[in-house]
Amino acid sequence: MPARAHGPPRLRGDAGGVGEGRPAWIWMVSGMVRRCSSVHLASGSPPGSGGRGALLAPARARVYTFPVDQNHEEERMALGEWIKSDDFKTEKHVPVIELPREVKKGEAVLVTVTVGKEIPHPNTTEHFIQWIRLYYKDVDGKFAIDLGCAEFNAHGATTAGPNTGPAYTEPVAVFKVKLDTPGTLVAESYCNIHGLWESSVEVKPEA
Repeated sequence: MPARAHGPPRLRGDAGGVGEGRPAWIWMVSGMVRRCSSVHLASGSPPGSGGRGALLAPARARVYTFPVDQNHEEERMALGEWIKSDDFKTEKHVPVIELPREVKKGEAVLVTVTVGKEIPHPNTTEHFIQWIRLYYKDVDGKFAIDLGCAEFNAHGATTAGPNTGPAYTEPVAVFKVKLDTPGTLVAESYCNIHGLWESSVEVKPEA
C-alpha cells in the first residue's frame, strides 16, 4: 500500500478547515491518542469538550492533530502480516520446536526451540537472533498463552570492537511446561536484520 502523505501536524485549535466530508483527525495528548470525527473538530475542539480544548489536556500540554482516512480501521496492518515462516530445512531463520513424542496431561516436559537447526544462523555483532518466545494456544481457548521468552545478548561486541568478544549466546531456548489440554505451541524468533519468524506444532496431551 503506498504511503499517504498527511503533511505537518497542526496545533490545538487550528481546525484547518475541517468540516463535514473532510478527513477525521487524530488528537495526541501527553502520550494518549484519540480519534475524533470531523463533526466535532469543525470548531477545533475534541468531542465532549464543549468547544473548550483545554479539557482534553493539562495545562502546557501540546496537542497535535494528524489527518487520517475515515476508513482508517480497514487499512490497519496486523502484526501477523509481518511475521514470516518457511521450511526450517531451507530457511535458517525459522524457529524449530522439539518436544517428546508423548506428552502426558499435567506432567512437565522440556520444549526446545532452536533457530538455525539445519542451516546455522549467523551469530555476529552485525547479524544475530535477539530473542525466542514460546506461546500455547488451547484448542478451545480464545487467546494465546505466553509461556516465556529467552533473550540472547552476547554477540561478540566489546570495547575492542565488533566480533572481538570471548563469549557468544547461541539462539537455543529450553522451556519446561505442563500442558493439560490439546493445543498448539507457537514459537517466534526475531532477527535484528530480517525481522520476525514463526513456526508451530500441535500437541495432544494424553490422560
